[in-house]
Amino acid sequence: MNQTPICSFAKQSQIHSETPVENLFIMEYMLKAPGDFVKVYLYALMQAHYPGLSESSVTHFARALGMDEAKVLEAFAYWQRQGIARYNESGETVFEIERIYDTLLEGKSVKEIKLYGRAEFNTKIQGIFGKRYFSDFARVYDWLDVFALPEEVVIYLLERFVDDKGRIMNEKGRTVDEGGKAIRFGYLDAVALDWANKGLKTVAEAENYLLGRAIESSDARKVLRHIGLDRLPTVDEYWLYNKWTGWGFTLKTVLLAAGQMTRIQKPNFAYVDKVLENLKNKGAIEFAAAKAALNEKPPSAERPSAGKAAAPKPKSTQPDSLMRREYAKYAPETRVLRDDDPDDL
Repeated sequence: MNQTPICSFAKQSQIHSETPVENLFIMEYMLKAPGDFVKVYLYALMQAHYPGLSESSVTHFARALGMDEAKVLEAFAYWQRQGIARYNESGETVFEIERIYDTLLEGKSVKEIKLYGRAEFNTKIQGIFGKRYFSDFARVYDWLDVFALPEEVVIYLLERFVDDKGRIMNEKGRTVDEGGKAIRFGYLDAVALDWANKGLKTVAEAENYLLGRAIESSDARKVLRHIGLDRLPTVDEYWLYNKWTGWGFTLKTVLLAAGQMTRIQKPNFAYVDKVLENLKNKGAIEFAAAKAALNEKPPSAERPSAGKAAAPKPKSTQPDSLMRREYAKYAPETRVLRDDDPDDL
């Protein structure tokens, strides 16, 4: 039930009055907030001080500011996340402003203290999503409160799976699924739950976990199988394969290069790396060009012309060891001539 005050300033007097703005708001909140959100806060602050100037609905509120209603609601939610207001879309009072000094020093409830305690956390999240604002961060708070993920791990999760345009990516860095549809926020919920079930408590643990998953799904494993090694790639082999694809080689071309190891006893990625580096230096990145380059034969040695016979090899004047022994057997008094003996010359 709405309670209309029985006493108030005349509306014209309220228009000519002043709206106090705390310096704490200017220094701690306004400088970091999006411009439209500051405009919403200040307009709401004026109406909180002077109910006679209050708009009758969010629709009228948005129209007065020349903004979309959805953007106004996002602004309300933003200031709630900062811990200096309460936003209740279905309540009689949609947006209730807290005195910032009280919020900082006293706190009206555990929830408000928690919200302000996460003001820096909320700011980081907002920075990750850029211009894309969510009207409700309750799901992210669940990662902290229900899944018991540390704040630093949640921030890393968002940095890893949200691109610079605020779009959600999968583990392969794609923003759309196989059906061509944009990946939704529910994907991040699933990742957060998986990390919680794995007991990841530090950023280093999360990084190692993602690296292990990437190695398991890497095409480097197909290269190993191609050369007869049925095992997971090592970390070095994983990064080598990423280097080759970074050069522009496809899996098909990498397998072609790996096929050059038929003459070595222990096939290895270092050999493939040399083959691909040579192809890169030749500019043979595409499969057809690489195949042609690998099939090139080195120039053969110059052969003598048909009209000119090759010079015969000089015959050796040295008797072999068998001849030496036979000669000594039947002619013991005769010395075998030695080329390195000056007395025999």
